[in-house]
Amino acid sequence: NYVHTMNHKGNPDTMAIDPVLSYKVVAHTIPPVESDIITLKPGKHTIVPINAGQGKLEIKINSKNNYSFIVRKANETRTLNIQEINKIQKYLTGTYEVELLTLPRMYLKDVQIKQNETTSYTIPTPGIANILLPSAGYGGVYEYKNDKLEEVYRFKGIKSQHRLTMLPGSYKVIFKAKSAR
Repeated sequence: NYVHTMNHKGNPDTMAIDPVLSYKVVAHTIPPVESDIITLKPGKHTIVPINAGQGKLEIKINSKNNYSFIVRKANETRTLNIQEINKIQKYLTGTYEVELLTLPRMYLKDVQIKQNETTSYTIPTPGIANILLPSAGYGGVYEYKNDKLEEVYRFKGIKSQHRLTMLPGSYKVIFKAKSAR
């Protein structure tokens, strides 16, 4: 294994490598890119071209909470990266999906990363929901979505006070006391 970097002027390293073996070059981009197997010619300078165009992704939110989000290639389930809100990260050009770890979860589909551009999204500022139940119990907080209620947060029958940082939306609290018959 050899590690290649760029110097302070943006020029690549020059390395002396044994030409007897064959090599595969991996660019540690997000996602990683590999070259075909290459062979070196003794005494010659070899440049290994790798198609690795990159752009940047930034998701902004005005919040004291340090949220993270999951980045996946479009139509894939494997996580490529977990990135923090309000930070910029480089990705290969292409289409991605983003899952923000907010309450409720927010999903961004068809996020386009273009070469030498920054793709930015601004998420609405969350608010605080202080829920004071008469006792510990079951139920939860539900969001109205397409004429349906979707569970956002579950009461587990342990405590009666819940302080939730939530995105703006229309919600309903449903509750049943633990001691109710």
